[in-house]
Amino acid sequence: MKKFQTMMAVVLVALMAFVVQSCGNDDKDDLTSTMYKLTETLVFQDKGELTATEADNFQKKYSSEQTAEFLSDKQAESQTDQIAYKLASSTKAEMGDEPMKFTITLITTNLSNNKQVCKWEIYYDNGSVSSKKF
Repeated sequence: MKKFQTMMAVVLVALMAFVVQSCGNDDKDDLTSTMYKLTETLVFQDKGELTATEADNFQKKYSSEQTAEFLSDKQAESQTDQIAYKLASSTKAEMGDEPMKFTITLITTNLSNNKQVCKWEIYYDNGSVSSKKF
């Protein structure tokens, strides 16, 4: 269970990068920012040795929504890419070779037009981690 708590701490640090970002020079009137939402979910394909309660708690930790302001879809996508890379590497480092399978999905949505900016899926399969951008 300690591995899960440590991994969650790493994920929260990565998500803070999404929430706290620089908007550059705020004195420029021609730059307008837009609100974006990052949704993170975890779905188990195989819970391995986790009890039902442990699996539910682990899954709840990965069910979150964060909002942030960015100047463009491209900037929001770039930030999401960085979060996905950090999450994939921290998942491998923290989970080791735990016998389970799950998928973490990250979706960034432009709230002004409800358009999906990007989507990532990070797959953990008995110690092997891979990711795919859609």
